[in-house]
Amino acid sequence: MNPATGATLGTFLLTGLAAPVMVADSNLNVGFFAAQTGGSSVVIYSFNLGTFAPLGSIVVSNVSGNPLRLIRWGQNGLAFNTDAGQIVLIGGNFVH
Repeated sequence: MNPATGATLGTFLLTGLAAPVMVADSNLNVGFFAAQTGGSSVVIYSFNLGTFAPLGSIVVSNVSGNPLRLIRWGQNGLAFNTDAGQIVLIGGNFVH
């Protein structure tokens, strides 16, 4: 949204997902979303913050519960916690 006018600037295409959580990294110009996909998997999606274009996704298996918060850490890390008390750390080329 444009803060001065309230106009929508674009939309991240994340259809069919229940309550995704998001963190933005302005240095990378990337937004990351985490969402439960059913079963015991969470998908992390990345999007260009300027164009709203999807950049990629990874599947994280063996996750209990739904993501509550998603944060960036270090040079190439993401972490999220779930409503079932699990903490998941992710690092690697996907994040940078």
